[in-house]
Amino acid sequence: MDKQPTINTEHHSSPPVKDEAWLNNGFTLHEWLIEPLKGKFTTSGHSVHIEPKVMDVLLCLAKRPNEVLSREEILNTVWAKVVVSEEVLTRCISELRSALNDTSRERRFVRTLPKRGYSLIVEPLPPVSTTTNTTANTITNTTTNTTTTGLTRNASAETASQATEIVGDTPTSSPSSSNKKDAPPNDDILIDQPLHSSPHETHHGSKSITLTINLIALLRTLIVTLGRVFSIAIAGGIAALVIFFIIGVMFDNRSSGELFNQLASVNSLDDIGQLFIEPAVEKTTTEDINIAVLPFLNLSGNEKTDYLSAGLTEDIRNTLIRNGGIRVAARTSSQAMVDQAIGIREIARKLNAQHIVEGTLRVINNSLRITVQVSDAISGYPTWAETYSGELNHLFDLQDNIASDLIRALNPSTITTTNVNTRFTAGTDNIAAYDHYLLGRHHWNLRTKESIETAIGYFQRAIDQDENFALAYSGLADCYLLTHLYGEEALDSAIDKASPLIEKSLALNPNSAEAYASWGLLESFLEHQENARRYYQKAVELNPNYSMARMWLGSVLLDLGDVFSAHEQYQVAIRLDPLHPAVQANYLQSLLSMGRYQDVISHVPQFYDTSQSDAIIMMEMMAYLGLGDYARVLETAERYTLSGKYEMAQAQIVHQAFLAMNMMDRALEQLEYVKQLNNGHKGKRIAASLAAHAIANEELPLLQTAINTLNEYANTSTEKAYSSQCYLEYIALYSGIQSWFQSDYTEAASLFQESIRLNEVHSCYHQADITLTSYAYLIKSLRELGEENKSHQTFIAATEHLRSLRQKGQSGTLLAIAEAALFAAADDTDKLFQSLMEWQDKGVQLYGFLNSSPIFKDAQQSLLTHPEIQSAARALEEMTQRCRQIVLPTI
Repeated sequence: MDKQPTINTEHHSSPPVKDEAWLNNGFTLHEWLIEPLKGKFTTSGHSVHIEPKVMDVLLCLAKRPNEVLSREEILNTVWAKVVVSEEVLTRCISELRSALNDTSRERRFVRTLPKRGYSLIVEPLPPVSTTTNTTANTITNTTTNTTTTGLTRNASAETASQATEIVGDTPTSSPSSSNKKDAPPNDDILIDQPLHSSPHETHHGSKSITLTINLIALLRTLIVTLGRVFSIAIAGGIAALVIFFIIGVMFDNRSSGELFNQLASVNSLDDIGQLFIEPAVEKTTTEDINIAVLPFLNLSGNEKTDYLSAGLTEDIRNTLIRNGGIRVAARTSSQAMVDQAIGIREIARKLNAQHIVEGTLRVINNSLRITVQVSDAISGYPTWAETYSGELNHLFDLQDNIASDLIRALNPSTITTTNVNTRFTAGTDNIAAYDHYLLGRHHWNLRTKESIETAIGYFQRAIDQDENFALAYSGLADCYLLTHLYGEEALDSAIDKASPLIEKSLALNPNSAEAYASWGLLESFLEHQENARRYYQKAVELNPNYSMARMWLGSVLLDLGDVFSAHEQYQVAIRLDPLHPAVQANYLQSLLSMGRYQDVISHVPQFYDTSQSDAIIMMEMMAYLGLGDYARVLETAERYTLSGKYEMAQAQIVHQAFLAMNMMDRALEQLEYVKQLNNGHKGKRIAASLAAHAIANEELPLLQTAINTLNEYANTSTEKAYSSQCYLEYIALYSGIQSWFQSDYTEAASLFQESIRLNEVHSCYHQADITLTSYAYLIKSLRELGEENKSHQTFIAATEHLRSLRQKGQSGTLLAIAEAALFAAADDTDKLFQSLMEWQDKGVQLYGFLNSSPIFKDAQQSLLTHPEIQSAARALEEMTQRCRQIVLPTI
C-alpha cells in the first residue's frame, strides 16, 4: 500500500493563525511576505500581485495549517452561495503554487492529498520587521530553530488601462502600455518569473540556505538586467563558479547528471539566466504529465494526403486528452512549432512539455505506414519509438493502438489500467466522411474568406457520406457563422443557415461540446450574451480542454463586464493553446481591461515572435496609449503597417494620440485617413472617431455627422437589437454634449439622464466610460441650472457605479479619465489633482487626455498652479515636438 504523505506538524511559537483578522494584517510563509489586504506576495523586493480568489484560498488554508481541508470545504468557504466547478479550485491552487514558486516535486507550501484535499504545510508567522533602506535581509531564528527571512517592502507601481477591441471570432472595443523597468506581476504565462527557492522544506536553522535564496534572487536580477551587457568571458568566469555552487544547493532535487547536462548547454549569460526563469505557461504539477504532439510529417510525396497526417495528429491528441493525468498542448500551439527551426528542448520549453511526440505518415495506394517517436524534454533524445502498418480503412484501429502504446510509454504514475481510455471515437464509421471532416476543420482553422468557403464544401461532402455524422453538422454551422465575420454573408442569412445544422448536430449527439460551442457562437453574434455564456459553459463542462470554447466564453464574460471571470477563462485557454494568435490577443485584451499595460507590453515580443499577428501589435499600441506614451504609439505605427481590419484600428489609435497631444492639424489629417479606410461604411467605429474629434474641437456639424451615422446604422434591418440599444446610449450622450455646447442645459441634462437610463436597462460593458462621462456632464449641467442638491446626488450615484465596475475587474485609463471628469464637473480640483497624481505614481500619464475633453477646461488653470502638473505639461510638449518628426502612412 502506498505510504500517505506526511504532514508537517512541527510546533512554532506564533500567534494563533485561526484569527482571520491577524492573517489579514499580513504574515510570512518562509521567504514570502503575504499581504492579503494589498493582494500581493513579496520576496527580496519582488512583488507578485494575486487574484482575490487565489488569496482567499490561501487564507482558508492558513487558518488551519497542517490540516487537510477537503475540496468541498474550501469551495463552500471561498465561494459561499456560488456554484463553481472543482476545476476552479484546481486552477486557484495551481496559481497559488506558481506565485510561491512551489513547483518542485517536493512541495514546500501546499500539498495535495489524493481523494482527501489540500493542506498548507508551513505555518504562517508574523511579519519580521525591517529596517528602512537596508540592502540585506535579516535572518532571525525562532525558539524552535526555524529560519525566516526579513523582507524589505518595496511597493512596486501598479499600472492600469481599459480595453478596446476584442480580437478573435467575436468582435468588441478601446486603448493602453508600461514602464519596462517594472518587473511584471507573476501571471500564468509570464516568462520572467521569480527564482525557485530551495525545493526542500527548511525547518532547521540553516542560515546558509536562506543566504543562498537571497543571493540567488540578487544574482537572477543581475542576470536578467545585465545579461546582454556582460561579456561571455565574465559569465564564464566568476559568475559561472558562483552559479554552479548555488545550483548545487538549490536544485538538489535534480541529479548531478541533469545539472551537468543543463550547465553544458550554457553558451552565454542569457543561457544561464534561463536556468532561473520559469516556463512560459503554468507549471506542471505532480498530478499531471505535460506532452505536446507535433504534426506528423507526410512522406507520401502527395500534398493531397496532408490532411491525413494532420488528422492523425489531432485524433491522437484528442484520444490522449480524454485520459486523466495527461495534459496535451493544443493543436495551434504545436503547429506553430513546425515552421520554426528549433530543437526539441526549445519546443518543449515554449510549450511547457515534458515529452514531445512526433512522427511520420506514408500512404502507398491503400496502405499506411506510421512511425511514432517520444523525446525527453530535458535531454532532447528519443526515449521510445515504434512503427505501425495497416490498411487505410483500418486507420481508426491504428490510432487506438498508437494512443494505447503512447500511454504505456509515457507511464505517468497517475494513470492506471482502470482509467485509461484509448478507444478512438470519430463519430462515424465512414472513413471517407471522416477524411472530409478533417479537411473541413483544417481549412476552417485558417480563418480566411477563401478557406472557410473551401471548408463548407468539405463539411457538406462529409454529411453526404454519412448523414448521421454530428461533428460535420456543427463544423458546417461554424463555417456559416464565420462567413459573416470573415466574409460578406449577412448576419440574418448566416444564422438562418447555421441554426438547423446545430440542432441536427445536438440531436445526433446531445453531448457534443463542439455543437454547444456553435450555439454559443451563434448567440454571441446575436449579442444574446447570457444565452451565449450558458452554451459556452456547457461546452467547457463537456470538454474542459476545448480552448476555443474557453476563449469564446471569456469574450462573452468580458462583454458582460465580468473582467475577472473572463481573465480566468483566457488564462486556461492560453495554457491549453499558448501560441494561438486569437487566444494570445484575447488574453492581452483582458489585461488591457484590467489596466495591466505593463503586462501587455512585456508579452508582446514573445507573442508576436510566434504568431506575427497584427492583433498583437494593435494591443501594444493600445497599451502605450493607455499609459499616455504617445511617442511610443506613433513609433509603433511607423514601424508596423497593419492590414485588414486592424489597419483602421491602428489609424484610430494614432488619431486619439494626436488629440491627446493637442496636435489638431495632424489629428485632422489622421481623421481623413480614418474616413478613407472606413470606405463609406457606417457604424460605431467611425462614429467614435468623428465624435472624439468634434468634442475636442467643439465642432457641432461634425458631431451631428457622428450622431447621424449612429442613427443610420442602429436602424438598419440587419443590425442586432442588442447593439442598437447600445448605440442609443452613444447617441443620447453625443446629443447631450451638442446641447451642452449650445448652453441648453435643460435639454442636455435630459439627454444625459436618458443615456444613463439606457445603460441601466441594457448594460453595454464596452461603454463603461461612456456612462460615467454621461454622469459627469449631467453633474455639470445640473450645476449650471443651479440644482446643487441633484448634482450632489448624481455624483454619489456616479461614484457607486464606478465602484461596481471596478469590483468586477474593470480599470484603466478611460475609467480613470471618467473619474477625473466627475471631480472636474463637481469643481473639486483638489480631488482631481490627487487623482491625476495617483495615476502618475502608477506610471500612467493622464494630463494629455485632458486636452481632448472640454469638461476639464475650467479646471486647467487651477491644475497648472501645481508644479507636478507644470512638469507634466512640459513633458507633454517635449513629446509633442518629438512626434512632429514622425511621418506616418496616409492614403
